[in-house]
Amino acid sequence: MMNLSQDDLAPALWTKGLLLIRLRWLALLVAVIALLTTISAGEILGMRPQPLSIIAILLAVSNILFRYAHTVLQRKGGSRKRFELYNYLFMVQVITDYICVFILIYFAGFSHFNMALLYLPHVILTGIVWQRIRYCFTTTTISLLFTYILAMRHADSLDRIMVTEGLGELPFGGAVTLCVFNTVIFVFVFLLTRILVMEIRRRRDEMIEVNRRLIELDREKQNYTLRATHELKAPFAAIQSYANVILGGYVGDLTPQMTGIMEKIQIRCEALSSMIKNIIQLSNLRTTLFKHEDYQEVGVHQFLERFRDKFADIANARRITLSLSTTLEEGATFLIIPDLFQILVDNLVGNAIQYSHDDSEIAVRIQRSTPDGMIEVLVTDRGIGINAEDLESIFEEHHRCENAAKKYPSGNGMGLAIVREVARLHRGTVSVSSKIDVGSEFIVRIPERGAP
Repeated sequence: MMNLSQDDLAPALWTKGLLLIRLRWLALLVAVIALLTTISAGEILGMRPQPLSIIAILLAVSNILFRYAHTVLQRKGGSRKRFELYNYLFMVQVITDYICVFILIYFAGFSHFNMALLYLPHVILTGIVWQRIRYCFTTTTISLLFTYILAMRHADSLDRIMVTEGLGELPFGGAVTLCVFNTVIFVFVFLLTRILVMEIRRRRDEMIEVNRRLIELDREKQNYTLRATHELKAPFAAIQSYANVILGGYVGDLTPQMTGIMEKIQIRCEALSSMIKNIIQLSNLRTTLFKHEDYQEVGVHQFLERFRDKFADIANARRITLSLSTTLEEGATFLIIPDLFQILVDNLVGNAIQYSHDDSEIAVRIQRSTPDGMIEVLVTDRGIGINAEDLESIFEEHHRCENAAKKYPSGNGMGLAIVREVARLHRGTVSVSSKIDVGSEFIVRIPERGAP
């Protein structure tokens, strides 16, 4: 059975770390309400305003720092480095919570509630997140140690509670009883968490093993595809070359019927050569491991200007107006793999021109999304549109819409699959909205710093 790697644990640390931050905001709200109550009433649950003020300030300051640290860590590269930082940050969060609970029990005691049970969620959470028994055992031990210390601190009040409940007046009877009770509870929770963690690890390991096998099968499929396409590339190039020689009249005059046949052969060879090229390109995108150094800062305005000259002649030939714009400030940059992102936009703009009506307009716009700060590349056309039933599968390999195949029969349905793969390599997504005979809008969304 496989062991969980740091890459597998990092997402869990990230998610549960955010969960702790959100729960801590709730705890801060409760602390502030309790503080306001003690200010007006003088005391609540045996606590005065001073310790509640300390807890509220500690929660507020620490949570602001934790949230900032999570935002910064999201932009860090490298799974191993991310795991280590998530690990330390999560650990610091747990320690902060333990200090807050310790302060709360130290001043409030156990007269109204067995507050040591507030440690239990962290025992469970650390076991599930780290999926290591030793972490769960450590938090359980520390929780019990704090409980014993605080029980001795409030031994007198616990004895009075025992007398009130008719349980006797033994020295440290209340403290010992509380410690024994909490020990049983914490040991039970530890054993239950241990069983849960082992089951989670078993299922997670099975999923990782299945995923590894799927990756191997996919790699074998990609290798087979590459071998097959490379084997086909040379023969089709040779056929295309012979067709060009014959059409050029180098082997004698051709009848109109022969010319028509040879032109069809030439068109078909060009289409198949293009498909082979796209298959190889897509396979390379899926099998190549791109490094952080492959991503470069590229000026948004300069990136747009490249397309003005590249597609101007093609668009003008069909009287299509090509509009390029951006709402980003002058000098704005984004982190991309330039050659790959060029392929992405080339495919989208090329498709837009291919499937647009004559005398129409195509708009390419780059903007920053307001809610999350993602960079959006929008390509909008006024073309034939896409059927609603094709929208979900439009990015699949070799998928072609019926109306697209009628307008451009020699297409191979690989361009949008390449677009989706390039967007994925930039930790982004691509989506489309469309109406028949109205047009389509493709939106590529990537982080402003898209390197993994």
